Amino acid sequence: MDIKTRHLSYQAFLHVQGFAMLGMGSISLCGYLLAETPNAFSLVLLPDSALAVLLLGLGLLGCANRRNQLCQLFAGLVLGIGLYSLSHNLLLTDSQQGRSLISGFLRIRSPTALLFCLLALGLLSSQLGTWGKRLSVGLGLMVIGLAGLSQLA
Repeated sequence: MDIKTRHLSYQAFLHVQGFAMLGMGSISLCGYLLAETPNAFSLVLLPDSALAVLLLGLGLLGCANRRNQLCQLFAGLVLGIGLYSLSHNLLLTDSQQGRSLISGFLRIRSPTALLFCLLALGLLSSQLGTWGKRLSVGLGLMVIGLAGLSQLA
């Protein structure tokens, strides 16, 4: 069995990234659940974002371990959260106010929901062969570009 160093480093990076997302999402969700009166200033991530990050980390770990069904399940859930938040923000014009139906707390903003949708689509498309991997690279570049633009704004 020939293991290339490049593939080993990719696997290590995916596992570290997945476990970091898993830890960040679970710590943020526990902070929300254990707070007596949670407010937007005392939380690192909104509960919907924390749930999406947790599910995205699980999907990434499933993809890294070649568990395609788990990857598709968790990426589909993240895509559902992102599409729900986008549609909720588009239907209700005031995106700063309002409660999410998932957590009962503030909603995810539209740019963050769009990034979650792109990341979930990238995970889902990475399983479709050569074209899917190229599409996921393109989606990843879009995420990096949008994240850079949001830092400038």
